[in-house]
Amino acid sequence: MLDTDVRIEGLTQGYGRRQVLFDITCTFERGITALLGLNGAGKTTLIRSLVGDLRPRSGSIRLGEAQMRDQWERSQLAAIGYLPQDPRLPGHMRVRDALAYAQWLKCDDGGRERRHECLDSVGLADRADSKVRDLSGGMKRRLSLACALVAHPKLLLLDEPTVGLDAEQRSGLRTLIKSAAEDCAVVFSTHELAEVDSFDPRIVVLDAGRIAMTGSADEIRSLAPVETPLQMRLEQGFLTLISGR
Repeated sequence: MLDTDVRIEGLTQGYGRRQVLFDITCTFERGITALLGLNGAGKTTLIRSLVGDLRPRSGSIRLGEAQMRDQWERSQLAAIGYLPQDPRLPGHMRVRDALAYAQWLKCDDGGRERRHECLDSVGLADRADSKVRDLSGGMKRRLSLACALVAHPKLLLLDEPTVGLDAEQRSGLRTLIKSAAEDCAVVFSTHELAEVDSFDPRIVVLDAGRIAMTGSADEIRSLAPVETPLQMRLEQGFLTLISGR
């Protein structure tokens, strides 16, 4: 069994001639880590690097004792659950079959019981026989989360996971993430600071492709001007942090 710690050393990453990440060094441990930053800060690029979509230009990524080479080996990839910003699901499949396919790709032997458990946890048990293309946008996102969770991942990567969900769905998603974090490292990206207080996570702040800070929400609040109202301290502390770089 792979352990859950993810260690990144000196990672640089980019697209063509454009460099996006610069000398990223950090560790993601069991529990929840929020990856914060403005749009374009490099959050998605870092998550795609962790999942193996992008080969590091330099530096290293390790999951437990395993180090990524050109990409993760299949046994290592099976330990990673991934919810991208724009999930692509097989629209012609029924919901239960799409989840079974995701389970097969992960070489997971949890069987039908695990699939039912995942569908129930995301509120889709009653849509198991529906075609994926007939689901709403929010339902497709919840199905994508079930696909990410079905093989009991040791690393769960969630890129803007609450996009397109209503208040009730966001609340349910938070419950699922907190439960998953008891057994794995969860990394979720967001530019919505309100999500942070829902989890009380460790925080990594990205600014223009560099780590501006690692710490807690309270440490970010402490950076806000003293006259800032309490309910705005997180936002103002974050803005103070990134404007100072």
